[in-house]
Amino acid sequence: MNKFLIKSASFLLLYIILQSALFSSYTVGPERYVTAYRGKKARIQAVPSPKLVLLGDSNLAFGIHSPLIEETFEIPVVNTGLIGTIGLKFSLDLYADDLVKGDIVLIIPSYGLFGSHLYGKEGHIAFLIRAFPETFQHLRSYHQMKQFILGVTRGAWSFLLHREKLLTLTDDHSPKDFEEHGDFVGHYGLASRYEEKDHIESNLWESFIPSRQKDAISILNAFAEEQAKKGVKVFLSFSPYPRGVFLKHFRAIDAFYKVLHSSLKFPILGTPKEFIFPDRDFFDTSSHLSGEAGVVRTRRLSSLLAEALKETELHPEK
Repeated sequence: MNKFLIKSASFLLLYIILQSALFSSYTVGPERYVTAYRGKKARIQAVPSPKLVLLGDSNLAFGIHSPLIEETFEIPVVNTGLIGTIGLKFSLDLYADDLVKGDIVLIIPSYGLFGSHLYGKEGHIAFLIRAFPETFQHLRSYHQMKQFILGVTRGAWSFLLHREKLLTLTDDHSPKDFEEHGDFVGHYGLASRYEEKDHIESNLWESFIPSRQKDAISILNAFAEEQAKKGVKVFLSFSPYPRGVFLKHFRAIDAFYKVLHSSLKFPILGTPKEFIFPDRDFFDTSSHLSGEAGVVRTRRLSSLLAEALKETELHPEK
């Protein structure tokens, strides 16, 4: 039995070493979309407080006009939105230490971050960590580590079998198309490619797991509580959503909102219904708005935030 355990442990260790060696040999090129993280991290560390920081995923990258927000509030804006499939907690933790007293944080997760993407999607956390090894420190839960290990395993074998293809792979969206605040502008003026049938959000609400929503709310409350200790104001709002999907699942979305409204311990700006847009306003997914629709959304969001900030000044305990 002891020999069997020793052999098994040795095999497992060798397997991990080989996987890690394959994974580390893969270089994420500067043309990959995920490398835009470098600019976002640099900006949040360089911009002085008070600043307004947008935390979430690609719904923020595609569909926010940060200069309009700066014009309204007269403070610098940092749009950290990049990719949702690294999970809710990982997205928040990447920038948590960069927030200081006087900052205002607006969290806007896509709906998938309350469901199937709460802990990230297999391979995506690993991909970001391969591009930026320093982000490994933000793996702080079993679920995140599981996704990372699965991602390393799959990524290592993919690299072994498709090395040449992966080394020359490019993304649909270039990191060069992010402007200085962190807004993606490469899709401005392009025709919509969105089709409801192509995206998981069409089936999201049938597979929505209440326990994940509860976990997501716990993550959000814990984040807001820690930031409040530093003197950072935190708010939450909603990702844009296509009218076609909303009409099919409005009862589930309404139930989701009621749970969120009753359980979240910091202010919510607006309702899901206030961020419903015609399907034609989406660029390529059900959370990526076109340039013009992004202006409408940004103004709506700015108005709600202005009201909320005024309310917290009148009632600081909120």
